[in-house]
Amino acid sequence: MDYEGSKALHQKRRSNGKITALGVCLGASTVSLVQLEQDRQPHINTTTLQNNHLKIVKHSVYPHEGDPKKTLIRAINGFDLNTFD
Repeated sequence: MDYEGSKALHQKRRSNGKITALGVCLGASTVSLVQLEQDRQPHINTTTLQNNHLKIVKHSVYPHEGDPKKTLIRAINGFDLNTFD
């Protein structure tokens, strides 16, 4: 994808009012990934002071069997990295 295409995709993503993030954990025996999504303007429940608009979209855990780098590369191939802020 060229720069203009990437820029257009990024603008389109932002128009949905969501922030998306990818969390990565390189553990002693596994590589874990989580895709999170939240409203750009979160609504805070003033009674419980909790944000109820953060959600897990996708998650995965991969045993790395001593090769976390190879496993991480394999794991992130299951995600479209252009969709994250």
